[in-house]
Amino acid sequence: MKEEFNFTYSAPTETERREIETIRRRYAPEDQGSKEGLAVLRRMSRSVTALPLAFAIALGVVGLLVFGLGLTFVLKWDMLMWGIIIGLAGIALMVADPFLYRAFVEAREKAVGEKIVALSDELLNGGKKS
Repeated sequence: MKEEFNFTYSAPTETERREIETIRRRYAPEDQGSKEGLAVLRRMSRSVTALPLAFAIALGVVGLLVFGLGLTFVLKWDMLMWGIIIGLAGIALMVADPFLYRAFVEAREKAVGEKIVALSDELLNGGKKS
């Protein structure tokens, strides 16, 4: 009796291929240096916007509180002139907030950008410095 061997191959679709690669990466042994380098790269990238974002949120809250204080001066204490001055100061802080945030991010990008590019080049070239 002769036994037959049948083999059918079908290539996975692009979606299936991405899913397979994602699962494989989870279980495949990784180069520890590359893993640490990627973690450092992610941390550096987050540091570009994290501090400016915290600053912008704090400044926005301070501006809102100052504006509220100006409203309180006008509505509760009947001090129209001081209320307008303090309220305008709060509005000025809130209006300046996005511009200050963007300037802060750009300054952080200049400070950290070269290090991020160098580390990413090193990681993309397989640990070889270019």
